Amino acid sequence: MGQQNVRRVCGLTVALRTLPIRIRPLPGESLDSWLETIAGRMDTTWGDLVEGIGLASRHEQRRRDYVAAALRGLSVPQLAAVSHCTGVDADVVQSMTFSALLDRPPRSAGARSVPPSSLLWLRGFRSRYCAPCLGESGGRWSLWWRLRWAFACERHRCLLQDVCPDCQRAQRTEPAPSGLVPRPGRCTRRMPNANGRSAARCGGQLSSADSLVLDLEHPALRAQSAIRHALETGTADFGVYGQSPVTFAELIADFAAIGGRVLAYASPTELSALLPADIVGNHIEALEASSDEKMGRVTAESPVSATAVAAAATWLTLATPTTRGAADRLRWLIESNRKHGVAVRASSLGWGRSVSAVVRGVQLAAVESFLVPSDQLRYRIACRIPSANLSKSVTERLPTLLWATWSLPLRCPGIGYPELRAGLSAAIALVGARASLADIVTALGSTVTARGVLRVLQRLGASPGWIETRWAITTYADHLKGSPPPIDYRRRRLLSCNGLLPDAVWEQLSGDVGFGAGRGLRLRLVRSWLFERLTTLPAEQSPWSIASAGFQNRLSTMSLWMTAELIDSLDEYAQTFLRDEGIHGEPVRWRPSWRPASDRDTFGMNPELDVESLHRWIGARKPRSFAELVRKFGITTDVARAVLDETPVGSLWFGPTIGLATPPTRMQVLPRRKFDLLYNEKRWGLFRIAAHTGLSRRAVTELAAVYGVQLRPPGRPTRLMR
Repeated sequence: MGQQNVRRVCGLTVALRTLPIRIRPLPGESLDSWLETIAGRMDTTWGDLVEGIGLASRHEQRRRDYVAAALRGLSVPQLAAVSHCTGVDADVVQSMTFSALLDRPPRSAGARSVPPSSLLWLRGFRSRYCAPCLGESGGRWSLWWRLRWAFACERHRCLLQDVCPDCQRAQRTEPAPSGLVPRPGRCTRRMPNANGRSAARCGGQLSSADSLVLDLEHPALRAQSAIRHALETGTADFGVYGQSPVTFAELIADFAAIGGRVLAYASPTELSALLPADIVGNHIEALEASSDEKMGRVTAESPVSATAVAAAATWLTLATPTTRGAADRLRWLIESNRKHGVAVRASSLGWGRSVSAVVRGVQLAAVESFLVPSDQLRYRIACRIPSANLSKSVTERLPTLLWATWSLPLRCPGIGYPELRAGLSAAIALVGARASLADIVTALGSTVTARGVLRVLQRLGASPGWIETRWAITTYADHLKGSPPPIDYRRRRLLSCNGLLPDAVWEQLSGDVGFGAGRGLRLRLVRSWLFERLTTLPAEQSPWSIASAGFQNRLSTMSLWMTAELIDSLDEYAQTFLRDEGIHGEPVRWRPSWRPASDRDTFGMNPELDVESLHRWIGARKPRSFAELVRKFGITTDVARAVLDETPVGSLWFGPTIGLATPPTRMQVLPRRKFDLLYNEKRWGLFRIAAHTGLSRRAVTELAAVYGVQLRPPGRPTRLMR
């Protein structure tokens, strides 16, 4: 008599005794197999054993799924009872169940949830087996064989068996008969026409089944090895998962998604071109013998050949280290789907709700050739792993017309530059966005319609440089999400500019910098220019713009005659205007200095261009159009505008005025003592000092540097500007 333990069973208190025979479980053995071995060695019926060790009472044994429930994990009382009776440590006992697998996190960050229990056979029923393993172990069953994606034995390099070689029926579909002594390694299915729990059993020798032997590098074996490794470690990191490992549950979901499509749509010819003839032949035979003409899933009832085919084809797809490589290997299946009339759209992909982000990316990359440029951007095809996880667009971080430093390198023949800038802003906002293109265009306040943006993207998509352009657009979008600009462009577009730059302010401002106020047309031009600078909306949309060719031509050439001093003064006024509108802490204008590494230079212009020479030439010639300038310096009109926008021409090159006097003259007009009086004692601002002395603001700033005066942080300019 061994040591006793007391337990409540069906309302009765019973004593649990330690078993007289101790048998150590084999590595990886299932709980029911180990207990059957013990019962067989003790010549004890299965029902007496499981009751005697506290696993299941006679009443509980009437449930067909009590063994399946135990395989999912033992309760604390069950675990303590089995450990006490068998003398085996509780952790070892629990390792013979699926509890460790079920306790794992079901997903990684960003992946959809998948129930781990879905990885098991239906309710734990059915188990495949390796005939050589059963023969060597004396009929001991591996826990692994009960998993849906167990189909090959790596040790013996063979496919597992589905059925008994004698009765041709699935194994372990129910617990061992309660009234019979287990005979490990023998079929326990009832004989035909036999009824009752004590009915005659088949008794077939399972180890005698013929097994299909596989080559060492067989893709089915490689697939099985990858699945086993993921099961043991909890993570898959082979091939395409190398930089983005996934959980075991996600891996199985991926295999189910791709493998299911292989089974559903691949023809025998396609399979024969992809996989070794041995498993393809077995699979075709199983299909011909099956009443189910369309096996589109790997289920508990799937023949082992179908599972092997699905797994091998999936492994061949995912074993490559890059998303592009995996997509190339998957594309044949996409084309096979299309032959069967299955729609191939980014929005219809998935092939399983719980596939990993990696496989979703592979699927998206595989359909790249079927996606229009806008969808390529929306689903981030340019990224290492494309994604269908859409989010909010970044329209508030984008100007209506994209910055020149980002748009000029992406110029394309056949697209006007203003149209390109508007189209590129919409394209960047489209990257990874769930919003429609029409909504994006509306949010950007663009004059280019959604159809117009599509035309821009179609032209870009047809150009030789589309791959690089697509990558740049995607990179720009990612940069803006991580590093937002200092301007809220959505708010800027909503500014009311009706009172922008009153006549009196313009007369004073232009006079202060030695720039003629001109007639009303010049003020209209400057207001339109300043409108675009503040709102980022096209100048043509300003209230002062005139829909005439002459006005629009003058508007397009403003950078040829607007001086740096004038622009500085307008920016200072604009800063005051913004503060009056309740916008604080934002610059008047901003452009990103960051650009992704690319073979394209910033503006695509002549690298030998001397900007000072350009300024000198403009000042001397005073051109009214860009044509002569373009011929002279070998740059395009768009590049010329961008260069002058970044580095405007100083008044010095247009001839001397009081605002551009030589340094000695400036010091005579505003000596050090007077500068101290006005700036430090009277607390005048630079702009007011400039207006008072007749110098330009830039000249006053330069004098401050000469005098060594520490300038105050910029504050609210004087009301003289109003």
